[in-house]
Formats: sequence, structure tokens, C-alpha cells
Amino acid sequence: LGFLRLSDVSDSQKTLIGATLGLGILAFVILFLAALGALKSWSLAAVLAALWLVGAREMRAVLISLSSNRNLLIDRPWATAAVLAALGLSFIPTWAPPHHYDALVYHLPLAQAYVRTGALCTLPQLMFSHFPQNAEMLFTLALLMRSELLTQMFMWLATVLSVWWIFERGKREAPLSAVLLACLLLATHTSVMLLSGAAYVEALVMLWTTAAVLCYLRWRQVDAATPGQRSWLALAGIFSGLALGTKYTAGITAGLL
Repeated sequence: LGFLRLSDVSDSQKTLIGATLGLGILAFVILFLAALGALKSWSLAAVLAALWLVGAREMRAVLISLSSNRNLLIDRPWATAAVLAALGLSFIPTWAPPHHYDALVYHLPLAQAYVRTGALCTLPQLMFSHFPQNAEMLFTLALLMRSELLTQMFMWLATVLSVWWIFERGKREAPLSAVLLACLLLATHTSVMLLSGAAYVEALVMLWTTAAVLCYLRWRQVDAATPGQRSWLALAGIFSGLALGTKYTAGITAGLL
């Protein structure tokens, strides 16, 4: 993230932005391999190994960011425990075999078709073959690694990152107790708890839409003379595009911004 020259950003925020961008990078990596007709286990392993080597030097910053937030959250043990418990409950369904309607009808069948052919393809019986495919690229990665459960865990991760975005933004603007309440309200929302453990795309749309809006608001607040001011706007555009590449309705957010 160094090239973005983001202004007034902590290690915790860098970790969060990097993880949110990272899911988009993974989706584009799979799309690139599939477009080349090189969607194979060995090619995926090579790319993931390369990404790991590139990102390994950032792991120290990740540990620092987690430690700093842990020290902050110790001051509110019960509120923190409630948020973590809600996220923990939504993690349990990720261990069940995929069984939701959309997941079985087109999200996973499309991904499986890409794995089977080793390239992008369409299924004539599914008009959804022509829908945005960012989430399906992550599902393809999971199925290429022979794990149906990983498809659902990707969506749970997107939910956790969404809650983290609310936390990081909120702790700059409001008392910690109010911020944790906001995180709890998001984590316990009925739709969030239902879909965060399913191979649906909504959690990913939620993540990239949340990131786009909060980066846009951060850009509006930064002084024009501050280095890296436009980087926040650039991130808002990138995240808006990733959301739109996941579901058409995300275009509403892009249009509003």
C-alpha cells in the first residue's frame, strides 16, 4: 500500500485495506488464469506461493495491528465478547455442506464448471453465466483447492472485514462503547447471520460497498493539501468497482458516490 501514500493511516487500517484489496486481487488472479485457459491446481499453487512471498514482509504489521486493537478492546470486555460471540455463531454454519438454494443452483455450479473446463465457460441452461463473477472467482479458487467449505468461509471472512471497517472508522469518530454497539448491530443483523455462512455473494458486496463508502467519506474529510488525499478517493472507486463486479445492484452505491 506504500504507493498510495495514504494520509494518517495506522497499521491496523493498512492491514484492513490490504485484506479487502486482497480478496479482489484473488478474484482477478482466478479470472486471469481462467481467461488464459490455465485454471489448474499447479498454476493456482504457483500464484498463491508468489502472493505469499510478496506479502510475507507485511505479516509483522498485521501482528502489530491485531495487538493494538486487542489492547484497545480489553477496556470493553463484555461488549467485545458480544461482538466476537456473534461472529463466532455465524462461523458455525460454514462447516456444514452448502445447502442454500442459490449456492446449489448457480453460484457453485458455475464455479465447478470453470474448474472442470480449466477456463471460463457458459452454461446454456443458466442465464446467471452472464452475471458479475467476482464472488464466483473466489468460489472457483476454493473448489480448485477441493474445499466446498472454503467457499462459505470466504463469505464469513468478508463479514468479519465489514465489521472491522465499522470498527476502524468508528473509533476515530465516537466513544468505543458506541462503536462496539454498531459492530454488534451489524454482526447480529438477521440477513448477515444467515448469509455470512453461505456461498452467496451478498457478504462480499457488503464488504466492498462498506469499504467504498467509508473511503469516500475519509476523502471528504482529509485536507486538500494533505499528501495521499486522492488515494482515499481512488480506493473508493476500486472498491465500488469490485462490488459492482460482484452484483449489479452495487451500481447504486457507485452511482450515489
